[in-house]
Amino acid sequence: MQVINSIKKYLEIQQKEYELIDRDLKELQQKEKDLSKNLNVVKKQKDKAFKKRRDLIKQLEELPLLISNLESKESTTYLQSFNRLLLLSSKDKQLKEAFGNIDELKIKAAKIKMSVGTNVRSLCKERGLTPVDGDEGSGFKINGLYTVTINWEKTFSYIGTLAQKNQVKVNSVDPEEIINQLELVKRNLERSVPETNKFLRDLINAYQKLANKVGEDILLEDIRKLIDLKPDVLSLVLGKLISNLLTTNIDGMDLHFSSGHGGIAVYDANGAFRTYKFLRIKKRN
Repeated sequence: MQVINSIKKYLEIQQKEYELIDRDLKELQQKEKDLSKNLNVVKKQKDKAFKKRRDLIKQLEELPLLISNLESKESTTYLQSFNRLLLLSSKDKQLKEAFGNIDELKIKAAKIKMSVGTNVRSLCKERGLTPVDGDEGSGFKINGLYTVTINWEKTFSYIGTLAQKNQVKVNSVDPEEIINQLELVKRNLERSVPETNKFLRDLINAYQKLANKVGEDILLEDIRKLIDLKPDVLSLVLGKLISNLLTTNIDGMDLHFSSGHGGIAVYDANGAFRTYKFLRIKKRN
C-alpha cells in the first residue's frame, strides 16, 4: 500500500537522523570531558541528545512491527496498530506527513468493525443467543439480558448484564472470543439462580412480611432486597416463573405481577423484556 511505502521512507530518514544524533552525542561526550567551563551547557545538550536518541530507538523498534501489523488479517492486531499509529502521528509532525492520505487505512478499519458486528450476530444466532439488538457502535443487547460493548479505540470488549455494574473485560474484539466469554457469563449467572420451589417459598415469605407493614401491593425491589438476590438473577428466575403470564397460581394462591416504571426488568423465553414493579398475592376462595 502507498501509505506503507511512505512510512518506510520515513523510517529511512529517521535512521539517518539517528546516526547523526549518535555521532553528535559522541562528540558532546568528548566535549564534556574537555570543557569544564561550559559543563552545564554541554550537560543539557547531552541530556537532550540522550532523550532524542532514546525516542528514536523506540520508534525504530516499534514502527516496523506496526507497519507489518497493518497487513494482518486479525481484527484486534490491525486495529491496535492502526490506533497506535494514529496516536504517534498526532504527536510527530514528520510521521504525520509520512502518513499522507490514510483514508485507505480508515476504510479498512471501518470494514473490520462492520465485519465484527456481523459475525457477533451470526455466532449468537448459531448458539441460540437471541434476539440480538443494537450494533457494533452502540453495543449489543443479547437474549434480552446480556450486553456486549466494544471499545474500538482500546480494542477491548466488555461482557455483562443490564443490571451488572462490574462487567467482564475481554482483551480482544474477536467475535469468537467475545461470544465464548458471553456464554461463560451466561452459565455462571444461571448457576446462581435458586431452585424454583425454594425461590417461591422465599418470595411468599418475604411478601407476607412486607404486606403486614405496607399493604397488599409490594414493590418487587423491596422483596428482592429481603431475599438477597442480585437484580439480574431475579430477572432470570422471574422470567422462568411468569413467562408471558401476569398471574401465576401457586398452591392455591394467585401471584399477580403488575408493571410499572422503574421496576424489575424481566425477560421471557423469547428474550423480550417486560418491566414488573409490584407483586400481590391472594389466596383462592
